[in-house]
Amino acid sequence: MAPIKWQLDPAHTNLEFAVRHLMIATVRGRFGSVQGSIDANEADPRSATVDVTSMWHRLTRGRSSATRIYAPLTSFRSTDSRLCAL
Repeated sequence: MAPIKWQLDPAHTNLEFAVRHLMIATVRGRFGSVQGSIDANEADPRSATVDVTSMWHRLTRGRSSATRIYAPLTSFRSTDSRLCAL
């Protein structure tokens, strides 16, 4: 099988996080302007990779927006993939 490349649809993609603070509160947020792709090969699922880029200047936390962000662009590329039973 030939490798397949899927583009993430920014209108239907969310990149969210949750961080536990002092074991008493969870801070949640969302990055904006997410773009990326998934490369996969049906014959070798473990070779799949994910590339995601997000604009930090669109970072929101709860009802407020972050105002001091030093790195305006961040990228993530997967380094390993594993098969999981659902």
